[in-house]
Amino acid sequence: MGHKARRHHHHARDRSPPSDRALVEVAKAGPLPGGNRRWLEVIPILLFAIAVVLTLVWLDPELQYQARAPVFYFERSFLRDFLSRPGGPLEWLATFLLQWYSWPWPAVLITAAVIGLSGATAFGFLTALRREKTLHLSLATLVPLVALQSRYYDPVLELSLGVALVWLVLAAYARWPLKRTGGQILVVCGLAALVYYLAGGFLLLLAALSVIFELRPPQPRWTVALAWLAGAVAIPWIAHQLPGASGLRAAYLQSLWLRPFPMAAALYGAGVIVALLLWLRSWGHLRPGARWASRLPASSGLRLGLVISLILVAAWTTRNPHRQALLLVDYHARRQDWPAVLAQVPKLDLTGIRANQIPAALITAYLDIRRALYHTGRLSDELFALPCPSGLPLLPTTGQGFYWCIPASELLLELGHVNYAEHWAHEALEIKGERPEILKTLATINQLLDRPKAARVFLSRLARNPRQASWARRRLAQLEADPSGEHDPRVRQLRSVMVKRDHPSAYLDAETLLREALAANPHNRMAYEYLMAHHLLNLQLDPAIRLMSRSADVGLVSLPRHYEEAWLLLEHLQPTNSPALPNLAISQAARERFQAFEERSSRLRNDRSQLRAALETDQADTFWFYYLFGETPGRKGRFAPAAGHDPKDDARR
Repeated sequence: MGHKARRHHHHARDRSPPSDRALVEVAKAGPLPGGNRRWLEVIPILLFAIAVVLTLVWLDPELQYQARAPVFYFERSFLRDFLSRPGGPLEWLATFLLQWYSWPWPAVLITAAVIGLSGATAFGFLTALRREKTLHLSLATLVPLVALQSRYYDPVLELSLGVALVWLVLAAYARWPLKRTGGQILVVCGLAALVYYLAGGFLLLLAALSVIFELRPPQPRWTVALAWLAGAVAIPWIAHQLPGASGLRAAYLQSLWLRPFPMAAALYGAGVIVALLLWLRSWGHLRPGARWASRLPASSGLRLGLVISLILVAAWTTRNPHRQALLLVDYHARRQDWPAVLAQVPKLDLTGIRANQIPAALITAYLDIRRALYHTGRLSDELFALPCPSGLPLLPTTGQGFYWCIPASELLLELGHVNYAEHWAHEALEIKGERPEILKTLATINQLLDRPKAARVFLSRLARNPRQASWARRRLAQLEADPSGEHDPRVRQLRSVMVKRDHPSAYLDAETLLREALAANPHNRMAYEYLMAHHLLNLQLDPAIRLMSRSADVGLVSLPRHYEEAWLLLEHLQPTNSPALPNLAISQAARERFQAFEERSSRLRNDRSQLRAALETDQADTFWFYYLFGETPGRKGRFAPAAGHDPKDDARR
């Protein structure tokens, strides 16, 4: 070839499109380091397995549903509301998937799939950005995503899906680049509009990463990068101009989550930072032999291990066992799994709780825990084995907020106060929304009150929910065959304890409510045990002893432990007027425990701190301790599950 021909060939090669030159450079670079690319096939499986282990052991993703319980129905009007706004389709998908989070195993698998998809697609994009092993960097982008999973009250699944969608679009875009600039700009506009409609403000994250990708060496594509920036600015502004659109700030930040800001910055910034590092290395600004790189492990395996360790640390350090325990109490109580409710007691953190300043979430949890004690036959023996802070009521009042509406309505229904149960169920419906447990309670109440048409309304609503549809259809069939519930054992039992007397006010004290329930049915054992617990918690010894004389009415053949303790204490305080308990006897073990209690109390009566320390060794779960100090540290170990048994396994099965 002559000199002119060679020069012409050289210039023609230089005038080839930037995308062709990038492909030439990739071809020259050859395969990824190591020569064997078959290991790439197991990357998604590896990431999925890691995510499964993390979510199964630590993250409890089913609590995301319990904390939020988003409403979902298979109906056109419900879908239309989501499809009519940017970001709505992603929220609709997340709301649908969250319905299956009410079971632990689907929650684990869905969460693991989303995290695994994010990691695999991030790996695909980062590998296209720079031809080197980027597995450890891809996993690094998952660290804030894993940390996010323990924020149960935030839109965790929506954000996880949004991040996964961005990585998926980027991986596809980087894999099939177009050659002509005009075609590239059309694709950019189409992708930007599509992602904005599907995921709202996640378009900003997509545009930032796409700009980094387009400006990579050897020939940055400035026109395409500017097209991404223009799309990220113009598309939300155009959407803001449409009739019925939200404000300008909301148009740009639709579906994004910004509180707390450090967590949000880490979630959105992790991928951008990793991509920038690879981009700088591509331009030679960050050399592998630089001082900063010498501090990192040289082996890619060690780097991978370091990043996986960071993921584990993120999952561990962001967990809040107390908050998890409160949500697990609610989760198991709504399913009436009472042993699993009690298994959460050791995880509760009551340090710093002051009298009359008890958080509403703890009051709600104790409603369910004491109800679990009753249903497991332990309320009258282990009421004070629970940590019992001063001022924690047996039944809440309106002055303590309305956080407890759902458990209060269920408890009042069991006690026989159907009208009060209906009142608080409707309050819960107004505050919490159409949660399935509220609709079920209202359907039962309306059947009890001989209003089958009203009960059918709530059951028909449940029949449109994918998770509740089969149960609701069965109940509708039963309601059609037996409108009054005469053949339903639960309806018959609730009718047997119904209070027939009405009051003009819904705000009555606990003692009045319990006495009325017991007066309506003297055999109402739940009302009896709760009234006794109320007397003991309020140190009302005389009424408690008088109520003990009616123990035969509810089937008691021997005195529970706390009843013995109250009787022995009153006998000690009033030796000349000892109460009589016909047909009931105090056990010898109870008398010996009280003798030990009295001996220490007499010996250390002048030093309450030493007395408390002495009694906490073996008397911290007694009514006597509560009588002296107004609170009990309890015996949390009594409620721990048996060794090798996880209460969540029962729900998973």
